[in-house]
Amino acid sequence: MTSRKRIGLAAAAIAAAAALAVAPAFGAPPSDRPAPGQGSGITAQAIAPATDAEKADLTRMREEERLAKELYEAFGAKWGEETFNRIARAEVRHAEAMDRALTRYQLPDPSKDSQVGTYADAELQKLWNDWHARGMESRDAAIAVGIELEKADIADLQEATARTEKADLDRVFGNLKRGSEKHLSAFEALQRGETPTHAAGTGNGQGRGNADGQQGRGMGQGRGMGPGQGQAQMNPENCPNR
Repeated sequence: MTSRKRIGLAAAAIAAAAALAVAPAFGAPPSDRPAPGQGSGITAQAIAPATDAEKADLTRMREEERLAKELYEAFGAKWGEETFNRIARAEVRHAEAMDRALTRYQLPDPSKDSQVGTYADAELQKLWNDWHARGMESRDAAIAVGIELEKADIADLQEATARTEKADLDRVFGNLKRGSEKHLSAFEALQRGETPTHAAGTGNGQGRGNADGQQGRGMGQGRGMGPGQGQAQMNPENCPNR
């Protein structure tokens, strides 16, 4: 074997040994990170079980949101008032927020497989029967029912908030309450013969934004990319739970 060949083979052996030494550092995942497909490595914090009062509140609020949705859908179909339809769509998001809370606390959904206008809670069933009958008599009566319903929701949510010390439930109940306050304002505007308008939000700089915080037509302060100064256009669907 020539000296040139021996030098070449020795160099190749040295290079191979170096590659094997370096490979684990780049080929294996760092010791403080999980391998791909093995999760984040962070253990989720356990959620404290719901108290009996919280369970009752979550269950009732889920059914109350369904009741409101079904009433407003019926009134919208009967009287052709689009505000009822918009708020009914917002109630869907409210119900979904409550459903997520029920799931988080491993509670059954009382609205699962339910029929329109039927409720396991006797008090809610009585309210449905009364409100539905009154609201189907006239458009004005339906608007009055909407005002009564939203005021009742706000009162119930205030009581539920006072009964919990859990931050997540406090946040959910607070969002629902703000949504009900917007719905109440819309119905009160209709009762006065006015077009529902949204209270001014917050914005950044000069421009036009809508109440959803998105760029667009809105005549005023929005909470996001389309800010400005002035009064924002009301959309009763713009509720906190999304």
